[in-house]
Amino acid sequence: MNQEIKAESEMLAQLNASPIRLAPVRLAIREISAQVGDDRYDAIVDAAWDDGEAAFALECKRLGTPKEFANAVLRIQSLSLPEGTYPLLLLPFLKPEQLDELDRLGISGVDLCGNGVITIPGRLKVYRTGQPNRFKSTATIKNVYRGKTSLVARIFAEQGSFASLQSLREAIVARDWLAATGLTKPIGLSTVSKALKTLEQDLIVAREDDGSIRLLQRELLLNKLQRNDEPLEGPESINLKIKTDDLREWVSFYTQDSAQLAVLNGLSSTSQYAVMQRAEIYQLYTPEPETLANRMTGRAGAREVPPNENPAEETGRFENVVLIKSKRPVDYFDVRASEQLTWASPLQTWLELMRGDKRDRETAEQVRERLLKNGDPE
Repeated sequence: MNQEIKAESEMLAQLNASPIRLAPVRLAIREISAQVGDDRYDAIVDAAWDDGEAAFALECKRLGTPKEFANAVLRIQSLSLPEGTYPLLLLPFLKPEQLDELDRLGISGVDLCGNGVITIPGRLKVYRTGQPNRFKSTATIKNVYRGKTSLVARIFAEQGSFASLQSLREAIVARDWLAATGLTKPIGLSTVSKALKTLEQDLIVAREDDGSIRLLQRELLLNKLQRNDEPLEGPESINLKIKTDDLREWVSFYTQDSAQLAVLNGLSSTSQYAVMQRAEIYQLYTPEPETLANRMTGRAGAREVPPNENPAEETGRFENVVLIKSKRPVDYFDVRASEQLTWASPLQTWLELMRGDKRDRETAEQVRERLLKNGDPE
């Protein structure tokens, strides 16, 4: 069962009461809040193993977010320690990538879960990983890269800076097409603020002294969004077959001249952002596929079809229009109107292509390059 993350004083007290064992090394506190040279540390720790011993100056952090971890590493690297004393970082939990980074830098680090790396140049190297995190996340929002909250992260894929928190929220609301129709509520300022705090801790964005916000790592942002991307689960859809010489114009007739919310999904928007030959199938997100299907098939009453065209037919195969039921804000966020159609954003297109086969993923690289060139921060 997960525990609450301890305060730093509690972590030191636990280490003082129960030495950490990272076989064959045993780590025990000699002195809490100690002075070493010109610097003051959280503790001095003695390390002992079969045929040796060493002393460490300990830096203790209760949070292991990328920002806190990076700050701790910078402080450790700035130390000027007496000969025979080595730096040691203590966290509740060390991720494998954090252990690898410490190992690469030649810095020792241990956690309260049984993971760690001990490095004494020329004398000892111990590396242990694989123990699960036993501590709860303190994030106020469980995952800022999924669901409606991810709109905060997603907007940075297109715009790298904002003058204030309020202007950030206004930009998100302006691109939230689902909220604009009244089907969902606009994202709240408090939610934007909480999500932004996590993005700061993940070193993706930074807040300046004047209140402005800027993107730091566009590539890391895209990686986070892609790792947390979730397709629709078992989506309801209606497959239609239309006999027409101009399918694009036919689809445009129903999606541009009505209040019916419909946007081409990422796969069907690929041609807007990359070169790829695909079968002419128009897949659209819409909150009410039945309503749109009734209009397209003529079941809505009066025969509502483009001039000189036939209505669609519902089909089980060889469809060329697919109406996908979706009420997720992410599927409609930052859409683009062009050529009398409404297309998914470049980001949504890239994410959907990355879910596909090898050919789709290769095409996704073209869209990714476009996103990476989107006004990279200085």
